[in-house]
Amino acid sequence: MKMGLFKGLQIGLDLGSGLNFKKKTEIRKKIVENGGIISYIVTKKCHIVVTSDPEKCDVSSKSRMAVKYGLPVLRLDYIWDSLDADKLLPYDSYIVGGKSKVLDFKSGKISAVTHWEKPKKYSSKTAFNPRTVKIWKAVDMNQPRFHEENHEVAKYAVFMGYSSSMKCQYTAVLELHTASTPSGLNNKSEVAMEDVSTENLFAYRVICQSGCLKDLEAGKPDHSEVRYVSTADQALTVFAMLYEDIEKKGELTKCKHPVRGVGSPKLQKLIAEVVDVDNDISEEVKELVDHVWREAMDEVTSVLGDIKKIKLEQVEKAEAILVKVRDALKVSSPEKKVQILIEDFYSALPHADKKPNMNEIKRWLSKKQDMCQLIKDMMAVSEMTNYETRACIEAKYAALRCRITQLGGNRKQDIVNLIQSSLESPTENLGVLNVFEVWRWTEDLDFRHDLDRKELLFHSSKVENFVGILSRGLLLPKVIVDDFGGQRSDAGMLGSGIYFASSASKSMRYSSPSKTKGSRLLLVNEVALGSCKDFNKHDTTLVAPPEGYNSTHGVSRKWDKSSEFENDEFVVYSVNQQRIRYLVEFTMHTDIVTPLKRADTVDSSNICEIVEKTSLNDVTGIADPMAKVKPGLIGTGGKEVELRCVHVRAKLVDLAAQVVVLQEYYNNSHQAIEAKYVFPLDDAAAVCGFEAFINGKHIIGEVKEKEVAHKEYKQAISEGHGAYLMDQDEETPDMFTVSVGNLPPRACVLIKITYVAELQIEDEKISFLLPAAVAPWKEESALKLSTQDELESYKMNATRTTVQVAVEMPFDIRSLHCPSHKIRVKQTASKAYVEMVDNQKFGAGFQLLIGLAEIHVPRMWVERHSKDKEHQACMLTFYPEFQSSEVEDGEIILILDVSNSMKGTSLLEAKKVALLILQNLPTGWSFNVIRFGSDYEEIFPAPKKNIEENLQLAIQFVQNSVANKGNTDIIRPLRPLFLLARTEKQRNVFLISDGHVNDSEFVVQCAKQNSRHTRLFSFGVSDTCNSYTLKAVSRVSGGAFEYFNSKTKSKWEPKVKSQISKACQPGLTSVNVEWHQYNDDHPAPVQAPQEITALFSGSHQVVYGFVPDCTMATLTAEVDGQQVSTVVSTSELSITEGL
Repeated sequence: MKMGLFKGLQIGLDLGSGLNFKKKTEIRKKIVENGGIISYIVTKKCHIVVTSDPEKCDVSSKSRMAVKYGLPVLRLDYIWDSLDADKLLPYDSYIVGGKSKVLDFKSGKISAVTHWEKPKKYSSKTAFNPRTVKIWKAVDMNQPRFHEENHEVAKYAVFMGYSSSMKCQYTAVLELHTASTPSGLNNKSEVAMEDVSTENLFAYRVICQSGCLKDLEAGKPDHSEVRYVSTADQALTVFAMLYEDIEKKGELTKCKHPVRGVGSPKLQKLIAEVVDVDNDISEEVKELVDHVWREAMDEVTSVLGDIKKIKLEQVEKAEAILVKVRDALKVSSPEKKVQILIEDFYSALPHADKKPNMNEIKRWLSKKQDMCQLIKDMMAVSEMTNYETRACIEAKYAALRCRITQLGGNRKQDIVNLIQSSLESPTENLGVLNVFEVWRWTEDLDFRHDLDRKELLFHSSKVENFVGILSRGLLLPKVIVDDFGGQRSDAGMLGSGIYFASSASKSMRYSSPSKTKGSRLLLVNEVALGSCKDFNKHDTTLVAPPEGYNSTHGVSRKWDKSSEFENDEFVVYSVNQQRIRYLVEFTMHTDIVTPLKRADTVDSSNICEIVEKTSLNDVTGIADPMAKVKPGLIGTGGKEVELRCVHVRAKLVDLAAQVVVLQEYYNNSHQAIEAKYVFPLDDAAAVCGFEAFINGKHIIGEVKEKEVAHKEYKQAISEGHGAYLMDQDEETPDMFTVSVGNLPPRACVLIKITYVAELQIEDEKISFLLPAAVAPWKEESALKLSTQDELESYKMNATRTTVQVAVEMPFDIRSLHCPSHKIRVKQTASKAYVEMVDNQKFGAGFQLLIGLAEIHVPRMWVERHSKDKEHQACMLTFYPEFQSSEVEDGEIILILDVSNSMKGTSLLEAKKVALLILQNLPTGWSFNVIRFGSDYEEIFPAPKKNIEENLQLAIQFVQNSVANKGNTDIIRPLRPLFLLARTEKQRNVFLISDGHVNDSEFVVQCAKQNSRHTRLFSFGVSDTCNSYTLKAVSRVSGGAFEYFNSKTKSKWEPKVKSQISKACQPGLTSVNVEWHQYNDDHPAPVQAPQEITALFSGSHQVVYGFVPDCTMATLTAEVDGQQVSTVVSTSELSITEGL
């Protein structure tokens, strides 16, 4: 059960005398336990009123007050049924009085009572003072209870430095813990502080651990203080206070490197998952990293070429085909079937390699399985190096996600002695070049420390596999076979497990000298064997140890003459029973070692060290070129070529428009010419028809690729044929150019352009706008564009323009107003015909404003095919009216993507957008700025008020950002925001990114689950922006998406202001349309847009669908966490007939 079911709901209880005391107590307890707030008097701050006596609703004072304040009065069953359903149910079937949001929704009104408008629980008290919070010693047995198992580390900070008072290297660690959702403690944050403290339960705690670093690493007692608080806001305030106190002392500085033994186990696990991009490494470790990296990259590129061109889906598909090959071999399928599968494999993953014959198929299968794993490993770590084969060593090291330290002295000798003592023959000539200690934090944390028998054992592989082994650890095998031709220790004689040897001699057989240096690598792993079952016979069917055992042991012939095992082999069947401890670089007596020549590297961090100040001159105060429109056309001189007239015929149906533009050209000259006419189109419009009429011929245009169309146009001109081209400017997509080529002398041609558009709403009126002219620079650039070189080109002037508009609306038309021209009007209740009066200059364009009686009511239109009634299109229009005030003290968290994929122009554009946001932050709001890649860093430990001092720090933080932080792991900065949900205000996250994020499905899922308290507004940058992911994240969280095109910078500032405006208001989320078809045999509806974004004040949504046999739809949405719905049907007057 979701323990926070009623979180945020203030419920007025009207429990009559018919309900006994025990039942009343139980209902109150259930509401409070599930995060609800009980109100014993009904005020405007209540959300609902629940009554146990519906019959007395009319006479009850509480119910009458609910009616007065427009609140719904519900039957008591609503509480119990919602608890049983584990979700908040719609009010519809429970309402017995007051006002229903469903009825509001049906009329298009949204009464959104948002989280930030809820009553403040401490409004009658002084503001929260973090210094008054009681401090507990960590060893105090009387401290408040806290769920030690079910909690998360939401935030942390590690400080280190030399303490003059303690005379030692000193460290301090701050941790903010929050109880995880299953415990239900997060939901207690809605209960008053007195109630929580009485129960001795808190939802949050802040721990400060400090002491000498040596003592902490040795596990000696430290100085730890614990502070317990009830809400996320209080926890953040306490955390920020302690953070700033440590900084002010000046002795300690914040560090990012993990320290063994410091912090709670949960913090150690969290740090283990963080990739440290900035860690310092020794020269010997650098050479090792370069060695394994080049060996792996050379292997991949020699077979596949450029790894950037390979997609993960291809590799996964190829792996699936290999499984089919394996299965086919097991059942002895016909050779032809196996060969077809092999062809499919090479088709899925094209690469340079000869196809195998049946005699070597098993060896080929083993080799290709290894290759696929290697490719996946390289793809997983490649963004850390920005896909650069010459990337800096530091980036390669960070991609391995482990700490590697070279050992010397006695520690190195201990490992050398271990290896020498395990050799089968003292005469074996093995040379140890280097010994490294390897720390993979995830292995340390998951290791089975509880199993008593632990041994240091050996494992080896080819050098090319060590990028994968170090970055993700050893894997259980995917291919289980008796003998696939050999170089696989994990496809062995004790089934599907990870194999180790007690003798280095055995493991070294699976190694091979590298191509780049000639040395080999050997792992020394700590293996938790526990209870180990001995075997002297092969058993390849094992996938787990026998019952009662933790591992298996193939006993060597040395100890048991009857054994089938030549050497001792130990097998574990779970990755958490082993962890890498040491990595040994060695040689055999036949190996020839050559010095590794360090390849030229591209140090991505150094490239960006000189950070130039980002200017906003090209994105602020830039007038929209369309605003520079001047009457008439300004063109180059030349012979007069007449555009005699332009006729516009438009049909408006609700918020949709179909516009036909007819242009009549006349060539007054005595030679054939090319004529050009330029006109603008709104970005919400789409051209759907282009036709020409000349000399009795009717020519219909075809849509073709731009280059093909231009080529054919030029060819037709050069051959003396008539040609017509309509072209959209790539840099200014709202501009179209019509070119009429080879217009004969004294000839007339009629061009017909048809386009459809969605209309906008201005001041509650539907606006139909026809722009007449273009901005001079756009017109000039369009006229200068060469479409052919055979004829002279001339600019055309439109001398006469007529406009006729047919209007058809779903409700009574209250007003028709044309602010630009005089018009003639013929009108009925819901239809009108509008014509522009003759002899008027078209000037700056034509605008028609239409006022409706019910503009906010959802409505539906149907258009049927004239010949086939089964074919029809539906249109559903929704323009909700919001009844809510804007937020005065909200919060914005700005998250800036500085991963490697953002290098160059992408980061520059992202910084411009970030600075625009900071420049336009609402007064009185709190904010924070976060940079992220594989990990994240924030300018403030907690959000701070928008004052000049804080703003300047944030601006400098953005200015200094460089794109060298590895992968695009957005869940890192989002995780603490999701864990620390605000209690009284909704959090707005502004994400600036190219959208190429890791695990996008999981990110979208998390955004959806946390949408009640956190909205994500995404800002897409880069020419290769993944808009799909950014749109999805914003859609499911109730935010909005904007793409910042580098070619239309005049729109950047308005877009930023629009996003901030939306963050200042509530929204309508989870909007969905269910089309009702009266015949189940019809095809499923096709809808556009398929996914509907959140709606905000002043925005509207038009949904189109190809839905046979449908005149009704159900529109659903969420308002303040409650689902509401209404049925929208089509009247006979709203059914039209198409072509």
